[in-house]
Amino acid sequence: MFSLGTEKAKETTFLGTVATSIAMMATMFSYWANEVLGMTVWVCLMIFIIMFIDLVTGVASAAIIDGKESISSKKGLRWVFKFGSYTVFIYVLNGLVKESAVYGYSWITEAITVVKLFVIFKICFWEMKSIDENFEKVGYSFRIFKLLDPIYNIFKGVIKKNSDIDLDEVDKPVADGKNAKLDS
Repeated sequence: MFSLGTEKAKETTFLGTVATSIAMMATMFSYWANEVLGMTVWVCLMIFIIMFIDLVTGVASAAIIDGKESISSKKGLRWVFKFGSYTVFIYVLNGLVKESAVYGYSWITEAITVVKLFVIFKICFWEMKSIDENFEKVGYSFRIFKLLDPIYNIFKGVIKKNSDIDLDEVDKPVADGKNAKLDS
């Protein structure tokens, strides 16, 4: 009949345990992305992959340009903190969206959702620009990354046209270290 001691039974048990563990981790990640961060799994993975590519290209360019002595664990730790801060910021925005929806403030919900999407877009823009800079440091120039600046400038133009908010002025610090638009 059926014997648990056979090699086939042990192999099946191991593979079943691995498959169940992977399914549980995927379910937890899906819950975290959808419910906690308010993003789809694909957007969350896209941000992670772009940031990971930035980490790898940054370490590679440091190794090629500066030599292996300049590579330290600080770079990896800084990446973890950067990913964590991005995640926490998106989490806070999603929490504000959920709270405003509970109290029936749809106008706040929509505005914060737009801000959250802008933050996600800006994170991807920063990281892809950093990847491009890392590639240029080692001598590769990809023309596809050169499209990022015009696309972002078009986006800024649409924002300025529809809301009279100049993103260049908001991002620009003044001499005393404070933001001119936000302080007024």
